[in-house]
Amino acid sequence: MDSYSTRVSSMVAKLIFWLRQHLAKGPLDIALTFLWFLLAYTILVPLWQWAVSEATWSGSLVDCDSQHACWLYVRYNWDNLIYGALPRSAVWRVHAILLLMLFWVCIMLVLRHSLWPLLTFCIFMPVLLWLLLHGGYFGLIIVPTQYWGGFTLNIILSILSIALAFPVAIILLLASQSSLLAVRLLGRVIIEFFIGIPLIVHLFFATLVLPLFISPGFVPDKFIRVIMMMSLFGASYMAEVLRGGVQGISKAQFEAADSLGLTYFQKMAYVILPQAIQAVFPGLVNLVIALFKDSVLVSTVAMLDVIAMMQSTLANILWMPYFVEGYLFVGALFWSICFGASQVARKIEAKIKIGR
Repeated sequence: MDSYSTRVSSMVAKLIFWLRQHLAKGPLDIALTFLWFLLAYTILVPLWQWAVSEATWSGSLVDCDSQHACWLYVRYNWDNLIYGALPRSAVWRVHAILLLMLFWVCIMLVLRHSLWPLLTFCIFMPVLLWLLLHGGYFGLIIVPTQYWGGFTLNIILSILSIALAFPVAIILLLASQSSLLAVRLLGRVIIEFFIGIPLIVHLFFATLVLPLFISPGFVPDKFIRVIMMMSLFGASYMAEVLRGGVQGISKAQFEAADSLGLTYFQKMAYVILPQAIQAVFPGLVNLVIALFKDSVLVSTVAMLDVIAMMQSTLANILWMPYFVEGYLFVGALFWSICFGASQVARKIEAKIKIGR
């Protein structure tokens, strides 16, 4: 009993010490702590009551009231918000794609010092995604791209654009640093063109203007045009981030690679680029997350992503009063994916630093 009391006393003493060190070091700290708690209580308690404790989670619309959240909107429109017009018999294909992504993430975590998992992801993932989701092979029924929608479409657009952007970024980086003037100028022009114009303008160009310059029978699918623009847009930013990483590599690394008799491409592939990617890894993760969030812009070019599906469901007179719940749900979806990606990236970054 005495040992138990001693442990409790020790824990209380440690708690008091921590509170004094972090929250009550002086009069100013005490005042700021009090204000923060008062602000949190003023905002969080009403929000909790509106969104959770007094919200309507089940039943019918009759049970909803205008003073609290009605999450029945999400419950009854879940399939439309997540899968859009995708045939429900093909939903398993989306789940298979997500499992493949998880598999590649695990491989990258294990083989963190090798670029091969990342390169194989960029090469094979777009192919597997198209074969699975579009169908037409191995007995799978064809699902046209106009039926792809909901949050699934945002994920698909992000996977494809990020996977295609990385190898294109390396090509643009090498081109912009080439000793050939024409190649170097071409690389810089492409990078500056896509960086200097907002993504939404590129999307409007791809969907509305580009078909005017191509014969009607040869116009690619709108989904492919959007992916092309998003990939080039992301690749241009990635190329600039990678350029900063390459410039941060010491001259001794280049000289050591030259002394080994490596060719230019061997030097970049085995010595320079792996170190540059490790150095700018947080910046690349930020770009990936930003490109994922930018996928909502496709709703402006009549693609039925999660924003477009939410707006179409809210057009129903039954769901019109619950637009706040709709936007909060979409925000929660994006936040959860971005938060999870950032946490995985932190773990990879920590292992890379330990490896160094």
